Amino acid sequence: MSESQSGGWVKLWRKALDSDVFADPHLWKLFCWCLLRANRKPRQVSVNTGRGNTIVTVGPGQFITGRKAAAEELGVPQISFRRRIEKLEKLGVITKKRATHFSVISIVNWRVYQAADDEGEPTNEPTNEPTNEPTKEPQTRKEEKKKSTLSARADDRDQEREFVKLWNGTPGVVRNRGDTLSDSRRRKFKTRMATKGWYEEIKEALSHFPLKCTQGDPGSWRPGVDWILKPDSVSQILEGNYDWSKGGTSDQVKKPEPIKLRNMK
Repeated sequence: MSESQSGGWVKLWRKALDSDVFADPHLWKLFCWCLLRANRKPRQVSVNTGRGNTIVTVGPGQFITGRKAAAEELGVPQISFRRRIEKLEKLGVITKKRATHFSVISIVNWRVYQAADDEGEPTNEPTNEPTNEPTKEPQTRKEEKKKSTLSARADDRDQEREFVKLWNGTPGVVRNRGDTLSDSRRRKFKTRMATKGWYEEIKEALSHFPLKCTQGDPGSWRPGVDWILKPDSVSQILEGNYDWSKGGTSDQVKKPEPIKLRNMK
């Protein structure tokens, strides 16, 4: 039931290289498919609902599809399509409005990243359209840009220090050295923070520490900062993947044996 689109083009932003979607080749293919399927202008689509046709209005950045048709077009099982589309929803890059016989997929921030240009090839040529903004001297613009950049960096460092303090105060972990992150960890942290709701989720995940898989074994593995900044670590904790011990599942977590005292005569 996927709509047919032909001609035209879409934009791909370079900052997508640092996203969780790009890190997963299956998600990246699905996201690009969504971009290519999305409408550039509002249109009305006739959808067969089994009892006749229904006219559905879709806007820019939206398209109509069904799980079976989409899975066939992408060459994947229906269950794989459903799980991956739900993962894109969780990452905050799309939304899905479900109906009985179809779904309407919407690209989040479509208007931001696919700003309307002429219906031709993209161009970097400057426009001569009038503007109501007063003309600013080049030096003034540079100063404002510099102040804005410095302010953004200060906010990022404050957020980074808050995260390090939260992590170092969590039991059962390898603490970060110092109150700031290394350059490589900072890049990972910024990537995770770009995911909607990640910081709230990690706060909830850290409330499960120390992980049950490490309890009762002083020499067992302890998670470090690099591990918690991996794309799926937080979700795996919340799903209970580490709620177990070396001896078995979460129902078989080892508990310290009571000390047996000899009878004193």
